[in-house]
Amino acid sequence: MNLEINSGAYEGMFDFGGLSLTNLDINDGAADVTINFSSPNQSEMETFRYDTGASNVKIENLANANFSVFDFSSGAGDYTLDFSGEWQRDATVKIESGLSNVILIVPEGVNVIATVEGGALNVSANSSWNQDGNIYRKDGQGIKLTIVIEMGAGNLTLTD
Repeated sequence: MNLEINSGAYEGMFDFGGLSLTNLDINDGAADVTINFSSPNQSEMETFRYDTGASNVKIENLANANFSVFDFSSGAGDYTLDFSGEWQRDATVKIESGLSNVILIVPEGVNVIATVEGGALNVSANSSWNQDGNIYRKDGQGIKLTIVIEMGAGNLTLTD
């Protein structure tokens, strides 16, 4: 199933756990949204796109989405992207954000490399992340998660 959600300003909670999504496209304005993939997606999701304005967004259990590509674009706001769940394959994530606070939660055991580009950007990474210039890594087993982050300004927190 391909699912597209278009909305303006709203408050919402979505649980996509256990669905068979092959593509998910969410476009919203000033929103306060919590999304959860409470159980694994029954299909391989090719692309998950989320485009939001000045919002407050929390996405939980992203590994359960079973995406190949996750493309997240946002304006000013607060964003928490939690990559917990059951990883089934390698994945690529692209994050573009303006003036915002972004928290990336990547659990222990996930093999991840994150490249961070930005202007007036404060990056805070806990001790499980290794830094080499603008590249942050966590060693793990199994799948490989590649993240590219482009932020205009704000705070980026990398944690597990």
